[in-house]
Formats: sequence, structure tokens, C-alpha cells
Amino acid sequence: MSQPHHPYEMTLPVDTPDWTLDAECLNHDPDLFFPSDPSNDRYANFRDAAEVCERCPVIAQCARRALDGREVHGIWAGVNMSGRGAARVDRYERLTALAKQVA
Repeated sequence: MSQPHHPYEMTLPVDTPDWTLDAECLNHDPDLFFPSDPSNDRYANFRDAAEVCERCPVIAQCARRALDGREVHGIWAGVNMSGRGAARVDRYERLTALAKQVA
């Protein structure tokens, strides 16, 4: 297997269907979704990433992956995974609603 070119590819087991090939985020810099420096401006203003996610044909699969993987970093399905408290509850409710769309 070649070197992964996107963080999603590094997290999928070999026998998982590769829905990531259809992910809109593959056409963008991974740092937009997984900033190497969480304090960088892109992380504070995640709207650019969320806009990409809104156009994505596999947003429901992405949401399911975020829930299954208990992700706490990055932008998954248009949801910023950082934060605590009430923001965490809201985040998981949104991901759950999106993930229910997976057949």
C-alpha cells in the first residue's frame, strides 16, 4: 500500500469499504480539517471546512466514523471535535443525526 495521503485513510481498517475515496475533503489540504497547530486560525474559524463537508456525498459515513472512532480532534462531517461540556453534547447529537443516514 502506498503512503496515505489523507488522515482518514490512516484510520480505516483494511476490510472497511473505502468511502473516503468519495470524500470531498480529499480535494483540500488536510490541515484544514486536522490542523497541526490547534491554535492556528483555521481551527478557530472552521467554517471553511464545514462548507466543504456540506457538499460532501459521504458526510453521513464521515459522521459515523467520527462516532465509532470517538474522535476528539479535527473537523468531521462539518463538526468541530474540540471543546467540552455543552458543546460536546451538541456535537455528538449532530453527528448522530447525520450518521443515521448511513444505510
